[in-house]
Amino acid sequence: MLEQFPHIAVFASDEGFGHIVRQEAVIKEILSRIPDARITVHTNAKLAAMKEKLGDRVQYRDVFNNVLTIKTQNGALDRERTLSMFRDYEAKASAWIRRALEDGVDFDFCISDFVPEAFELARLLNRPSFGVAHFTWDWFFACLDPTETKSLSKMEEYIGRATRIYFPPFTPRSLLEKHRRVAKEVAFIINEFTPISIAPNGMRKCLIMDNGTNTLARLIGKVVPTLTTLTEVNFFLGAAHLSGETLRMVEGAPNIVHVRGLKNLHSHIPKMDFIIARGGFNTLTECLISKIPSMLVEEGGNPEVKENVRLAAEGGYASAFATSDFGPNFARRIRLFIECEYDVIKANLEAADFSKTGPAEVCTDIFEQVEAFYGRGDCRALSEP
Repeated sequence: MLEQFPHIAVFASDEGFGHIVRQEAVIKEILSRIPDARITVHTNAKLAAMKEKLGDRVQYRDVFNNVLTIKTQNGALDRERTLSMFRDYEAKASAWIRRALEDGVDFDFCISDFVPEAFELARLLNRPSFGVAHFTWDWFFACLDPTETKSLSKMEEYIGRATRIYFPPFTPRSLLEKHRRVAKEVAFIINEFTPISIAPNGMRKCLIMDNGTNTLARLIGKVVPTLTTLTEVNFFLGAAHLSGETLRMVEGAPNIVHVRGLKNLHSHIPKMDFIIARGGFNTLTECLISKIPSMLVEEGGNPEVKENVRLAAEGGYASAFATSDFGPNFARRIRLFIECEYDVIKANLEAADFSKTGPAEVCTDIFEQVEAFYGRGDCRALSEP
């Protein structure tokens, strides 16, 4: 006897954290509408994080989803080593699809952020498939090396198999144009913050985050001695990879609070006056929704982060922060931001109308598309004969 409720496969990229935040928000929205939906999350590097977020509400399958970026010791994108993972993409993707079919992977529909071969798997199974993404890997790798046409063509072919791909605000216009046949723009996709309490002390509060891919730890460690001299600011420091000596300095500083745990770290954002962090899309989204001014750091050579910082700074919603500012110029740069940039950015954020209804918009459209695909009027009955 077939299941009464739909079986949904979720394929989460093994790169970064923004995609699993978006997947978590969409999964929770699905479960709020269909509490008995059977959802299986397919991921490898982010398996523990997904289990922490969703617990036993979903099932899990440990599988590597083929693409990672590789960083240099200084936290920049290692272009050549990252491209080496991409240049044999076609073979890896074919093997991934073959293993999935051999393992009997099946679903009524799938969602991915962002695994291109999942859309080809869905085509072979004759199932609808949906992408949720801020950027697509073909766009990313085309920015790094547009001459790698064979891998790009295969990846573009797979992405074109999607029934629909949902893109939040601040997605590059060139990417939306590239995938205009399947693209649908939606509002921001974000989870609710865990409420925390921070007692006011009359000082400005700044959260410095080594977020996403742990690329800023070395740079943050360099400026800890300077933070102790900026006595007009209370710093909340989220960095998991500091040396023992630096940690001892942090613990002994009257104006520094060490924040532990990724979820706890992000929960501090709405309570801050300003943020210093890598310009990943999840952090940018949280700052925009919370209307908290930010100083966003580029990840050297990373086209996605570069575009995030550019769009946010050009819109007047954030300030670009150079990696060179983590040095002798750090204190001056912080004071310049407070005195000359903060008020303008804060006013722009307060005037902006950013919506976080993305999860509801995505799920409503997915259900409509799935119902049309199966020719049924009730998404709860997809698996009935």
